[in-house]
Amino acid sequence: DALDTLADWLAALAGAQLRTLRLAASAAAYGVVSGIIERIQKLRTQLNSLHRQQSSGTADPASKLGSALVGRSATIAEHISLLEQLAAKIFRGVFVFRYRDSCPAVRELSVTALGEWATKEPETYMRDSYVKYVGWMLSDKVSQVRKCALMVILNFLKKDEHFPKLELFIKRFLPRFLQMVDDTDDSVVVVAVRVCGILVPRKLLAADDLSVFFSLLLDIAAQGGHAAGG
Repeated sequence: DALDTLADWLAALAGAQLRTLRLAASAAAYGVVSGIIERIQKLRTQLNSLHRQQSSGTADPASKLGSALVGRSATIAEHISLLEQLAAKIFRGVFVFRYRDSCPAVRELSVTALGEWATKEPETYMRDSYVKYVGWMLSDKVSQVRKCALMVILNFLKKDEHFPKLELFIKRFLPRFLQMVDDTDDSVVVVAVRVCGILVPRKLLAADDLSVFFSLLLDIAAQGGHAAGG
């Protein structure tokens, strides 16, 4: 089908040697996934409405109306399934390779896109099999990419309903969060402090972790004081 062919072409172009072409193709592919997510959400709304009509008892399943509702529901469910498969194909064919691209701009684009998908469709993209990529990018050699990954996580943590989904993720990458409070780039440090600051009142930092966190904050404050004093 045409969309499958498009996904294949985008994956091929995103792997081109020319950096600008990889960046453009990756952006296009990620835009397609964003569009798929929006379409799926609209279809789900329609499907839920049809299910409510079916469960209300106003339409006998054996009647023409009841039969039409069942048929329409099946068609929409199938469409949703196909779109989900297409999004997964683009993720495997583009993102899984481009998140570690040699070009920092492509890596930054990738982590930002994944963050947007997870925010829009947390039931899918906030699963550990997806967000682990954000965690891995916390160790990127380029500070701007590290900062973008932290910003994605910070946005996740701003909503209480996301915490249950991120429990394993937080536990796995908490040591890295703490390390980044002492990052070589000050802009990364600022975001890392905000991330850890959200976790403190939720008691997600163990006593030893809290000790490390506050020790690092004291070191930063001391360094700032020395700088101010000349």
